[in-house]
Amino acid sequence: MLATLDDVQQRFNVKTDRVSLGGFSGGGIGTWIFGPRYPDRFSALVPRAGIPPKAEEIVKNLNGLPIFVIHGDRDGTIPVANSRSIVKELGRLGIPHRYEERHGGHEVFSELNDEVLGWLARKRRTLRSSFRYHGPVDGRPRIIHWVQVEGRGTVTVTANVQARRKLVLKLETTGHVDRLVLWVTRKLVDMGRRNVDVVINGRAMGFPLAESVAAVLDGYAITRDLRRVFTARVVVDGSRIR
Repeated sequence: MLATLDDVQQRFNVKTDRVSLGGFSGGGIGTWIFGPRYPDRFSALVPRAGIPPKAEEIVKNLNGLPIFVIHGDRDGTIPVANSRSIVKELGRLGIPHRYEERHGGHEVFSELNDEVLGWLARKRRTLRSSFRYHGPVDGRPRIIHWVQVEGRGTVTVTANVQARRKLVLKLETTGHVDRLVLWVTRKLVDMGRRNVDVVINGRAMGFPLAESVAAVLDGYAITRDLRRVFTARVVVDGSRIR
């Protein structure tokens, strides 16, 4: 699915900050699988009659990604209890969402198409200065919001930008981290400064900060997204991560 999305974005003038993910039944299940794994790729999620993840650590990946959950109260294929339980969890975690439970069975969703399209028209993907992510690192280059973790295993990253001058990260892993690459823009940090403070697991470090064409091109080679361009980067060797 992601390979298809990348291909379409290369061939056509896609507004990549308005790409949403949604599906019905099996597609609703797929939305709940892909959405929390790639929350930085989409402007919103619309799972219809799906089965959400059970693990809270996966749900937390959604951060501020808006979700429109739809289910029929008499669904005999995928019980409505699945959506009811995740809606309670989304509320508890403070994740923005809308829930529409309609009277009917498995295919009740069609009556909401106009409402969904109107809702999606107001959604835009934004670069999050703060986020939390839990998932696998498999060696393929990927920038999660603005953090790239190189290594192997499963990682949990909590990251935030403080006062546009300090990058604070907490990193936990079940494997090995070779290095971190922190990709930044003028929206995230003050590029007028000659250096940036980085704190990883409580260890404070300072790094030079400079915009470069190389950073722009290398970041684009990973994201392939002209609306997700980074102008500078900070590279932290794995040996400096405790």
